[in-house]
Amino acid sequence: MTWINDKWVKYLSWELLAYPFSAEFKIIDNSLCIEMYYNNDFDYFNYAGESLSLYLNQDNFSKEVNDKLSTLKNFDCDDEHCYEELSYDFEYEAGEFRWSHIYYLNEDITHLFDEGNIKELESMIESKLIEVVKEFGRSNDEIVSFYVECEQNNLSGASVEIQKRGVFKISEIEERFDYLIKSGRIEEDELESD
Repeated sequence: MTWINDKWVKYLSWELLAYPFSAEFKIIDNSLCIEMYYNNDFDYFNYAGESLSLYLNQDNFSKEVNDKLSTLKNFDCDDEHCYEELSYDFEYEAGEFRWSHIYYLNEDITHLFDEGNIKELESMIESKLIEVVKEFGRSNDEIVSFYVECEQNNLSGASVEIQKRGVFKISEIEERFDYLIKSGRIEEDELESD
């Protein structure tokens, strides 16, 4: 891959709130395109206003898991606040989880969850994580890699790394770019090459 120091790449970075780490011109289906690999920077989720807290409620768990949780001291399955006190420590990469702990009010309750319960939990969490990935960049762009480190439900920008590959037609970029200039949302000289 080669780097393009070009206003189109700068524009795409601005539009996607992304950090491009590789880009090159290509002819695809008789159209001049930019193939760009891009990832989120640490501030992306702050700029985008995305919530990265991981909370699950009663409806997210099976009756079996809810019954197990109800055995905990002061845990009321009908009280949403109790579910907000659950927290999860794990790493996620390439569809695989590496678990550390599951807590309730700082008490390690990992032992309550058997292998089937953990698989159920992973499936729920993974679906929520995939929503985060889809929100970043363009939803139909190829996901190259995705890494998450969750500590006490905290998915800070520094602990979520998403890399995607997108192909962008120059004609479509120009059309959108011209619209943004005419509408006053962007100044052309902001994106001129250095």
